[in-house]
Amino acid sequence: MNSFTIEKHNNEACQNDDVDRLAIAIKIQRSNPNAKHSAFVFIDENSKRSMIAHLSRNYNCCFDKLKGYGILWLDFISERNALSMIIQLKLIAEKKGINIEDTYGIINTGGTRFENGGVIKNPDVEGDSLTCATFLLCFLEQYGFKVIDRSTWVITDDDIEWQKEILEIVKPTLLQPFYETQKENVGKFPRVRPEQLVGACGRYKEDLKPVSYTDACEAAEFVLQEMTNIAT
Repeated sequence: MNSFTIEKHNNEACQNDDVDRLAIAIKIQRSNPNAKHSAFVFIDENSKRSMIAHLSRNYNCCFDKLKGYGILWLDFISERNALSMIIQLKLIAEKKGINIEDTYGIINTGGTRFENGGVIKNPDVEGDSLTCATFLLCFLEQYGFKVIDRSTWVITDDDIEWQKEILEIVKPTLLQPFYETQKENVGKFPRVRPEQLVGACGRYKEDLKPVSYTDACEAAEFVLQEMTNIAT
């Protein structure tokens, strides 16, 4: 049972009550419905405009009208924690603390941290890296929000194909040794899909317990249906 909803963000209706809150957002490419992207969203305290923080070909934290995004407010995060997280998200952009050439990849087991505007990789995992979804996940985990039960995650054939495809897409931007490490590990690490993470956050809001793979997949289907409703 899903008690959460995915909202269509109204940038013109930002209120003071929305400041010091953090949301997770998802977008589906119209040209390729299989391509989804996830991000953090918050309202800038000074301008009252929406900002987005996300990892793609680069790390960006910038003003955005969020066209095409559905958002889920993370009400389990206190204002104090949300403010701390927002400051860190802005600082990473300010200091250019994430170098995509040796950061974007498929290898992640948790433990990646963000401090003083920089990324600290898990020293126990060779090739530790981030996607748009695992960036958000590790950021949440760092602040104590164990949204998913990683031990239950499954490696599917579709996810293996995605890993192969995404590595070829980003290959020109990656350092060659880093790319080779990622390629050697295709199929060895599970993928956390954007819709799974958003759905898991929705379920996590209910009882603050890590969400299993099965429950996250079920919630992900609900998220995608909600996105269909937003698009119509």
